[in-house]
Amino acid sequence: ITIRQNEMAEEQLIKAREQHSHGLTINDASALKQNVPFIQFQAALKVIETTISTTFASLSPEILAVTDSFNEIKGLEIAEGRFLGALDISQRRQVCVLGCEVSKSLGKNGHVGQTVRIDNVDFLIVGIMKKKNWKAGKTTTLTTRNLNKSVFIPLGVDMSLPNVKDSVKQGALSEIILQISHSKKMPQATSV
Repeated sequence: ITIRQNEMAEEQLIKAREQHSHGLTINDASALKQNVPFIQFQAALKVIETTISTTFASLSPEILAVTDSFNEIKGLEIAEGRFLGALDISQRRQVCVLGCEVSKSLGKNGHVGQTVRIDNVDFLIVGIMKKKNWKAGKTTTLTTRNLNKSVFIPLGVDMSLPNVKDSVKQGALSEIILQISHSKKMPQATSV
């Protein structure tokens, strides 16, 4: 189950700010995990709009600030190195994992042990993803991400990047992804 943040019109944004709403937050993800007993795994993510660069290249991949369970829920596999871990999240380490196409685009600079600059901040590459087959959806509700073209950073580190939007710095998530323990529990989960 994927819960996505809605895009709001300017009038809706003003009203939300007046009510001190920060949109979909990590507290919402925690509340779901605590109050819905049949959630097996939960992951959260934010889409960060910025660029990455190395000494020789500059790219604009999709940058995703994620929790450490994201790869497990999405069934991602590592080709080299490791995925983000709980310590990376809790200690807000400036590390990243590259999708295979991003790694390939960066050439020799796109391997474990190298650094990339995300929003002018150095991040150590700790992992490279294996290629993930994907198919673009035909509607916005079914659209999936091409994770091969993504860069993953620990959720929380994004709040210290100098040029990200205020909504990101205030903790607004883009998505919460839930994996239910058994398909028979799906109707109960969707009613929460």
